[in-house]
Amino acid sequence: GIRELRRLLVVAAALAALVVILSGVALYLLDAEKLREPLQAQVSSALGRETTVGGISLALFPLPALRASEIRIAGPKPSDRPFAEIAELRLRVAILPLLAGKVVLRALEVESPRVRVPLDRSGRPILPGPATATAPAPAKPGAPVEPGEPTKGEAAEERPADGLALAVDRIAIHDARVEAGPWLIENGDVSGRLSLD
Repeated sequence: GIRELRRLLVVAAALAALVVILSGVALYLLDAEKLREPLQAQVSSALGRETTVGGISLALFPLPALRASEIRIAGPKPSDRPFAEIAELRLRVAILPLLAGKVVLRALEVESPRVRVPLDRSGRPILPGPATATAPAPAKPGAPVEPGEPTKGEAAEERPADGLALAVDRIAIHDARVEAGPWLIENGDVSGRLSLD
Protein backbone atom coordinates (compact mmCIF):
# COMPACT_ATOMS: atom_id res chain seq x y z
CA GLY A 1 0.00 0.00 0.00
CA ILE A 2 1.64 3.15 1.36
CA ARG A 3 5.20 1.76 1.23
CA GLU A 4 4.80 0.84 -2.44
CA LEU A 5 3.41 4.31 -3.19
CA ARG A 6 6.36 5.96 -1.39
CA ARG A 7 8.81 3.71 -3.22
CA LEU A 8 7.14 4.61 -6.54
CA LEU A 9 7.34 8.35 -5.73
CA VAL A 10 11.04 8.02 -4.80
CA VAL A 11 11.77 6.20 -8.08
CA ALA A 12 9.84 8.82 -10.06
CA ALA A 13 11.69 11.65 -8.31
CA ALA A 14 15.04 9.96 -8.95
CA LEU A 15 14.20 9.51 -12.65
CA ALA A 16 13.10 13.15 -12.92
CA ALA A 17 16.34 14.30 -11.28
CA LEU A 18 18.35 12.09 -13.67
CA VAL A 19 16.55 13.57 -16.69
CA VAL A 20 17.23 17.11 -15.44
CA ILE A 21 20.92 16.34 -14.84
CA LEU A 22 21.38 14.62 -18.23
CA SER A 23 19.58 17.47 -20.00
CA GLY A 24 21.84 20.01 -18.31
CA VAL A 25 24.92 18.04 -19.34
CA ALA A 26 23.63 17.74 -22.93
CA LEU A 27 23.02 21.49 -23.13
CA TYR A 28 26.46 22.17 -21.66
CA LEU A 29 28.15 19.89 -24.21
CA LEU A 30 26.08 21.04 -27.17
CA ASP A 31 27.21 24.42 -28.42
CA ALA A 32 24.14 25.99 -30.03
CA GLU A 33 26.36 28.49 -31.84
CA LYS A 34 27.62 25.60 -34.01
CA LEU A 35 24.12 25.49 -35.51
CA ARG A 36 24.29 29.10 -36.69
CA GLU A 37 26.31 28.59 -39.92
CA PRO A 38 24.34 25.56 -41.21
CA LEU A 39 21.05 27.25 -40.28
CA GLN A 40 22.01 30.47 -42.08
CA ALA A 41 23.10 28.47 -45.15
CA GLN A 42 19.85 26.44 -45.25
CA VAL A 43 17.59 29.48 -44.89
CA SER A 44 19.64 31.51 -47.40
CA SER A 45 19.35 28.67 -49.91
CA ALA A 46 15.62 28.23 -49.33
CA LEU A 47 14.89 31.95 -49.68
CA GLY A 48 17.44 32.80 -52.37
CA ARG A 49 18.57 35.70 -50.18
CA GLU A 50 21.45 36.09 -47.75
CA THR A 51 20.20 35.44 -44.22
CA THR A 52 22.09 36.12 -41.01
CA VAL A 53 21.33 35.15 -37.41
CA GLY A 54 22.84 37.18 -34.57
CA GLY A 55 22.45 34.69 -31.72
CA ILE A 56 21.09 31.21 -31.21
CA SER A 57 20.34 29.14 -28.12
CA LEU A 58 18.71 25.83 -27.19
CA ALA A 59 16.66 24.76 -24.18
CA LEU A 60 15.14 21.42 -23.20
CA PHE A 61 12.61 22.46 -20.55
CA PRO A 62 9.67 22.73 -20.37
CA LEU A 63 9.74 21.68 -24.07
CA PRO A 64 12.68 21.47 -26.46
CA ALA A 65 13.10 24.99 -27.83
CA LEU A 66 15.25 26.97 -30.23
CA ARG A 67 15.68 30.73 -29.84
CA ALA A 68 17.23 32.82 -32.61
CA SER A 69 17.75 36.56 -32.36
CA GLU A 70 18.68 39.42 -34.69
CA ILE A 71 17.60 37.63 -37.88
CA ARG A 72 18.15 39.56 -41.12
CA ILE A 73 17.00 38.59 -44.63
CA ALA A 74 18.60 40.65 -47.40
CA GLY A 75 16.67 42.58 -50.02
CA PRO A 76 16.58 41.69 -53.75
CA LYS A 77 19.91 43.47 -54.36
CA PRO A 78 22.80 43.93 -51.91
CA SER A 79 22.28 47.70 -51.99
CA ASP A 80 18.54 47.39 -51.12
CA ARG A 81 17.13 47.66 -47.62
CA PRO A 82 16.68 44.26 -45.92
CA PHE A 83 13.52 42.34 -46.79
CA ALA A 84 13.04 41.40 -43.13
CA GLU A 85 14.58 41.98 -39.71
CA ILE A 86 13.30 39.94 -36.77
CA ALA A 87 14.25 40.74 -33.18
CA GLU A 88 13.61 37.20 -31.93
CA LEU A 89 12.18 33.89 -33.15
CA ARG A 90 11.26 31.10 -30.70
CA LEU A 91 10.28 27.53 -31.65
CA ARG A 92 9.03 24.99 -29.09
CA VAL A 93 8.80 21.36 -30.26
CA ALA A 94 6.57 18.56 -28.91
CA ILE A 95 8.54 15.43 -27.96
CA LEU A 96 6.14 12.50 -28.55
CA PRO A 97 5.24 13.27 -32.21
CA LEU A 98 8.97 13.23 -33.08
CA LEU A 99 8.94 9.48 -32.41
CA ALA A 100 6.28 9.11 -35.14
CA GLY A 101 8.32 11.18 -37.62
CA LYS A 102 6.22 14.32 -37.27
CA VAL A 103 7.37 17.77 -36.24
CA VAL A 104 4.75 19.42 -34.09
CA LEU A 105 5.67 22.88 -32.95
CA ARG A 106 3.89 23.66 -29.73
CA ALA A 107 4.67 27.31 -30.29
CA LEU A 108 6.14 29.56 -32.95
CA GLU A 109 6.69 33.06 -31.62
CA VAL A 110 8.04 36.01 -33.59
CA GLU A 111 8.98 39.25 -31.85
CA SER A 112 9.12 42.61 -33.63
CA PRO A 113 9.40 41.54 -37.27
CA ARG A 114 10.09 44.40 -39.68
CA VAL A 115 9.21 43.37 -43.25
CA ARG A 116 9.68 45.51 -46.36
CA VAL A 117 8.16 44.14 -49.55
CA PRO A 118 9.39 46.05 -52.60
CA LEU A 119 7.16 46.25 -55.66
CA ASP A 120 8.28 45.92 -59.26
CA ARG A 121 7.31 48.47 -61.93
CA SER A 122 3.98 46.77 -62.53
CA GLY A 123 3.14 46.85 -58.80
CA ARG A 124 3.76 43.15 -58.08
CA PRO A 125 5.63 42.22 -54.88
CA ILE A 126 9.24 41.05 -55.18
CA LEU A 127 9.31 38.17 -52.71
CA PRO A 128 12.16 35.88 -51.68
CA GLY A 129 12.18 32.36 -53.03
CA PRO A 130 14.60 29.63 -53.99
CA ALA A 131 16.77 30.27 -57.02
CA THR A 132 14.96 28.85 -60.01
CA ALA A 133 16.81 26.25 -62.00
CA THR A 134 16.49 26.34 -65.75
CA ALA A 135 14.34 23.55 -67.09
CA PRO A 136 15.93 21.13 -69.55
CA ALA A 137 15.10 21.65 -73.19
CA PRO A 138 12.22 19.50 -74.42
CA ALA A 139 13.30 16.30 -76.17
CA LYS A 140 13.09 16.21 -79.95
CA PRO A 141 10.55 13.83 -81.47
CA GLY A 142 12.07 10.37 -81.87
CA ALA A 143 14.87 11.09 -79.37
CA PRO A 144 15.47 8.37 -76.79
CA VAL A 145 13.87 8.94 -73.40
CA GLU A 146 16.13 8.66 -70.36
CA PRO A 147 15.10 6.04 -67.80
CA GLY A 148 13.01 7.53 -65.03
CA GLU A 149 12.14 10.54 -67.17
CA PRO A 150 8.38 11.06 -67.62
CA THR A 151 7.20 10.38 -71.16
CA LYS A 152 4.62 12.42 -73.04
CA GLY A 153 1.27 12.10 -71.34
CA GLU A 154 2.84 11.00 -68.03
CA ALA A 155 2.82 13.37 -65.12
CA ALA A 156 5.89 13.51 -62.94
CA GLU A 157 5.08 12.06 -59.55
CA GLU A 158 5.37 14.40 -56.62
CA ARG A 159 6.69 12.69 -53.54
CA PRO A 160 5.95 13.95 -50.06
CA ALA A 161 8.99 15.07 -48.09
CA ASP A 162 9.61 11.78 -46.23
CA GLY A 163 6.05 11.73 -44.89
CA LEU A 164 6.79 14.79 -42.80
CA ALA A 165 3.79 16.60 -41.41
CA LEU A 166 4.03 19.98 -39.75
CA ALA A 167 1.56 21.40 -37.30
CA VAL A 168 1.85 24.42 -35.07
CA ASP A 169 -0.34 24.48 -31.97
CA ARG A 170 0.25 28.17 -31.34
CA ILE A 171 1.56 30.95 -33.57
CA ALA A 172 2.13 34.39 -32.12
CA ILE A 173 3.56 37.42 -33.90
CA HIS A 174 4.04 40.52 -31.77
CA ASP A 175 4.65 44.15 -32.76
CA ALA A 176 4.89 43.50 -36.51
CA ARG A 177 5.61 46.24 -39.04
CA VAL A 178 5.01 45.47 -42.72
CA GLU A 179 5.65 47.86 -45.62
CA ALA A 180 4.51 47.01 -49.16
CA GLY A 181 4.91 49.91 -51.56
CA PRO A 182 2.66 52.71 -50.28
CA TRP A 183 0.93 50.48 -47.70
CA LEU A 184 2.02 50.19 -44.08
CA ILE A 185 0.84 48.01 -41.19
CA GLU A 186 2.22 48.91 -37.77
CA ASN A 187 1.96 47.33 -34.31
CA GLY A 188 0.46 44.16 -35.79
CA ASP A 189 -0.30 41.25 -33.48
CA VAL A 190 -1.35 37.89 -34.90
CA SER A 191 -2.11 34.59 -33.18
CA GLY A 192 -3.57 31.28 -34.30
CA ARG A 193 -2.87 27.69 -35.34
CA LEU A 194 -1.41 26.10 -38.48
CA SER A 195 -1.65 22.55 -39.84
CA LEU A 196 0.17 21.38 -42.99
CA ASP A 197 0.30 17.81 -44.35
